[in-house]
Amino acid sequence: MTAEKEAAHRGLRPHPFEGWYKDISPNDESKTQIEWLLGAEDVVPWHQLDAAAAFTLQEGDSVVISQSSDGQTAFAKPLHQGAPPLHILPQTYLTLECVGRWSLLQLSLTPSLSVSDRRHCPDDWFPRV
Repeated sequence: MTAEKEAAHRGLRPHPFEGWYKDISPNDESKTQIEWLLGAEDVVPWHQLDAAAAFTLQEGDSVVISQSSDGQTAFAKPLHQGAPPLHILPQTYLTLECVGRWSLLQLSLTPSLSVSDRRHCPDDWFPRV
């Protein structure tokens, strides 16, 4: 099944930047939770969040999440089905890429943020010494 068909099947709507999503946040407003589907063409550019993030791969193909805490050094970590959540601290630079047909992630943000609340890095930015 294509990413577009999977998104339609799950009732996901277009994400403001890439992929599709559905808000599944609890009613207490202390955190934001979304289901986020990325397709083979989706690469999430480098950005920062003002919240702690936890990524869990629910279904589909693996995702590679690259992160940099200092803007100079970076490392990439693959996220596979069945793996524990990948936790990322606030203010960490990060980028994500689906390495297959599609990936369905659950993203939890604490404190709560809107899905469009992220600081984008310039298009040519990457960690460097």
